[in-house]
Parts: sequence; structure tokens; C-alpha cells
Amino acid sequence: MRFSRLTMCAPLLLAGAMMLPSRADAQFGSIRDRLKKEIEKKADGDKAPSRSGRAPVTDEYVAQLLKGFAAEAQTADDLGKQSLAENAKVVADVNDYLKRQRAYADAKAASDKRVADYNACTQPHAADMMAAAQNQPASVQNAGMAMAQRMANMSPEEQEAFEKKLDQLEREAKAAEKSGNVAEQQRLRGEVEKLTGMSMSNVSDADRQKMAANSAKAQKAAKGVESCGPLPQMSRAQAPDPVKVRPIIEKNGELVLGPVATQEIRDSVEAKTYIQNLRVLRFGNQPALAGAAASGMNTGDYSLGREQVLYFYALPALRGEAEQCPPAFKGDECKVLKSHRTEILAAVKRLRESGAATI
Repeated sequence: MRFSRLTMCAPLLLAGAMMLPSRADAQFGSIRDRLKKEIEKKADGDKAPSRSGRAPVTDEYVAQLLKGFAAEAQTADDLGKQSLAENAKVVADVNDYLKRQRAYADAKAASDKRVADYNACTQPHAADMMAAAQNQPASVQNAGMAMAQRMANMSPEEQEAFEKKLDQLEREAKAAEKSGNVAEQQRLRGEVEKLTGMSMSNVSDADRQKMAANSAKAQKAAKGVESCGPLPQMSRAQAPDPVKVRPIIEKNGELVLGPVATQEIRDSVEAKTYIQNLRVLRFGNQPALAGAAASGMNTGDYSLGREQVLYFYALPALRGEAEQCPPAFKGDECKVLKSHRTEILAAVKRLRESGAATI
């Protein structure tokens, strides 16, 4: 069966194929297709049995598969370490990029959190200030908008001096009101009008009281904003420059690294995928053949048993799905599989970690 052979030799399709970005898919797609054909040509002549012709699942059969899985994983580990060692320089370059990418991401995340915390703290106080401003008499609102425009055109030093002077006049006005010094109150009113450009001569007593109440609310809200601390600065960390690596290309029917570093890695996903593809670069069908040899089965029998156990039994379990008997197995076979569930899942996880299986 063609599909079973390809499943057995799946590591050739590069372990990260399912998570490759679209640019990487474009690079490796044609290579994978050609390698599928090569696998079919080079496979030994054994024909995989039909599902009905598969050996019954017994304790002994499961033990054979587990031996095969262990041999596959070990072979994949050995080949992966060898490939990474042979390409130590590019691995070091990509890992260095990943470190810089993590540092940038951490700095940005910390900055974003500081800004978010500050906004969450100031938002209710800012809402109170806005409500107080909107509740002022219409004539005062118009004058206030004009004053705000004037302040927007001031330098930071001018704004600070303006606010200090206005605070001083407000304190003096409260003191004059408390003492009943009418003349002082009138003088200070003139000073405020001169400073702000807001004439109070046409404002009614009722509007004055309303203004005073809203001003008190605004001042309280302003103190609330101040209690949140200074406005945090945004992170100035720069994203790391892309790292150039030698692309994985096809040469004489095999996957090899290109002679010149022309491929750019621009994010952590691409970096991790590239390292994983380097790791499985030398796999070919060696892990699967080692698994078949260790199991004592021919490649067709091992391929079919491996496929059915991995994809019909182990994969649903790894996804957290409710345990049930897959159609590929009979009731008694499912009992056997269930009795070895822990061993099977551990072996499949080991296959996945080694890169020999991509489920």
C-alpha cells in the first residue's frame, strides 16, 4: 500500500511541515513530493498487508511494536544529534537570534503591561474629570476650551508655571472667602480672569456655585490620576534583525544545505522550524527501517501496525478525546491496547519528541 509506506517514512517530509510558514511551505513542497516518489522506488519489495490481513493485536504484537517504536526514536535521536553537530555554526546563529527575539518580546510585554496597568488606574479618575468638565455651564465650557487650547500651545515650562500660579490664586481665593474679605476676593477674581482669559463678570451666582462644585470634583480626580504615578515610557527595544541561513535545498535527490546563506529568518516560529528541519535533515527512511528491524516484522507489516496504532489509537488519546474502540480494531484488540495504554502513549510521545513521528 503506497499510503502505508509513506506513513512509515514520514520523517522525510520534515518534522515541522505541519507548522511551517507559507514561505517555507513553498520552499519544501516540491521537495517533499519528489522524495515521496524516491521512497516508493527504494522501499524493499514487501507489500503491506490489507487491514483484514494484519496480524491480530495481542500482547506479543504490542510488544513488537513497542520495540520498533523505541528503535525508531533512538535512531532519530542519533541522526538528529549528528545533523545538528554537523551544522553547529548555523544552529548557534539561529539560537542567538532566538535569544535576542525573546529579550525583545519580554521587554515589549513588560512595557505593554506597565502602560495597561497605568491606564486601568487612571481611567476612572479621567472619567470623573471629563464628567466634571462637561457639567460646567455652557459659557464656562466654551471659555474652558479656549483656555485648554492656549495651554496646548504652551511649552512644558510655561504650562508648569501657569498651573502653579493658578493653584496659588485658588488657595488665596479660598482664604479670602473664609475670612470674608470681599475686596480681596474681587482682586483675586480679576487676577484669575487675567491669567485664564475667562471673564467671570457675566456669570450668575448659581453658575459660580456649580463651577466651584465641579472644580472640586476635577481637582479630586486630578489627584487620583497623580496617585497612579508618572506616565510609563514605552519600550524602546528594537526587534532583532533577521538572521540569514543556508536554505534547505534538493541536490541529487537528497535534502542538503545550500552553499550560501540566502534565507532570512524573521520570527521565532521560523527559527524553531528551521532548527527542527535541520534535525531531521538526515533521517531519510532510516528510523522507520530501524523500527521494522527491531520489531521483527517486515516493513509492510510494521508500517500498517504503526500507522493504525499511532493515528487511530494514540492520536485521539493525545488530543484528550474520550477513549473508545477505533474501527480499525476489534473488541478484544481494544482490550489489549487499553491494557498497554500507558506504555503506548509514552512510546508515541517519545517518537514525537525525537522527530520520528509528526502527530
